[in-house]
Amino acid sequence: MAVLCAAAMNVPVNAAEPCELIRVDEAGALVVRLQGTEQAIAIFGIDVERPPSKAYVEIIAERIPRTSRTLQCTVLAPGPPPRARFLYLAWRDKTGDVWQDLALTLLSQGAARVSGETFPERGDYVRHWRQ
Repeated sequence: MAVLCAAAMNVPVNAAEPCELIRVDEAGALVVRLQGTEQAIAIFGIDVERPPSKAYVEIIAERIPRTSRTLQCTVLAPGPPPRARFLYLAWRDKTGDVWQDLALTLLSQGAARVSGETFPERGDYVRHWRQ
């Protein structure tokens, strides 16, 4: 499979990369440090109010466990802005690290809507969406 690079980034599309969460920008994208560079990347598969709701920002900035500010970022669409699936470290147990999809957490808390685009996980996203 060919590896594509996201526009204006040296980030391969469809390759999981660790990234550090810095903040949420005014459009709801996550500003992350990825491969040494700070950049805004939207969350794939969801639509966010503009400006983002208090609940959206709170979930990302405060409720994501402080065990690690490191996320797993998989760029799925080059953008602009690029869009990625973000996994966060939810907890650790005797079997190892447990990673959860940030979009599913936001959807289940009613802090985002499922986007209209077609993608393989859309059915899961719709089932988790609390309207």
